[in-house]
Amino acid sequence: ADPKTGKPKCDAELNKSLRKLGLDYIDLWLLHWPGPGRHLNYPPVKQGMTRPKTVIPDNENTKVPTDWGPEMRLQTWKFMAKHVGEKVGSIGVCNFSVRQLQELLDYCEEESLQIPAVVQNECHPLLQGTQVRELCKSYGIVFQAYASLGAGSLGLLENPSVVKIATNLGVTPSQVLLRWAFQHECAVVPKSVNPERQRCNIDIFNFELPKEAMEELNRLETAEKGQNTMVGWLREHDPDFY
Repeated sequence: ADPKTGKPKCDAELNKSLRKLGLDYIDLWLLHWPGPGRHLNYPPVKQGMTRPKTVIPDNENTKVPTDWGPEMRLQTWKFMAKHVGEKVGSIGVCNFSVRQLQELLDYCEEESLQIPAVVQNECHPLLQGTQVRELCKSYGIVFQAYASLGAGSLGLLENPSVVKIATNLGVTPSQVLLRWAFQHECAVVPKSVNPERQRCNIDIFNFELPKEAMEELNRLETAEKGQNTMVGWLREHDPDFY
């Protein structure tokens, strides 16, 4: 809440977004990040999960907002929930770890609040988010994968296994990766400004990855235990730190 007015800050941000969109209602509103702004000494997402996450004392107050605490994401969810059915159709979260999501689900039960309709996390064969996906499934929550194709630095589209499977099936590497996510019951949101790639990305329903191909792609997992993001927010730290 705004310390000056006592009003939830997310109320003003929602109204601002609606004005920019020229709408009075949106179907889905997402809580994008479970933590505050950076106050670590380096971004472990980029440097590696095995290095210690060390706080620099002088940077402690660079958190945004400066009074942030873990309870703030729960409070924010409660503020967001009151708009459902009025200005918002559904609400969800992004980049939540299994620990943070379970914490939120428990809070929703305690406060009689609706649970997230959607959890949107990074997900691809290198970072599969199995625990979060399983938790979502047990609660009937839609798991939506972003960065399904990875990023250039990850080389997923050039990965030998991905290329081999694509060649064998007569499809593209991007179609293989999107189909992998689809067969894992993920909703996907691939992004491209190229019309041909857009058409290609949507054309994944006339073939199926055989069991052997799915198992080969599943073996590509390289994420550390508890790692929650790999290509997103490289300026930040892994959200499970909070």
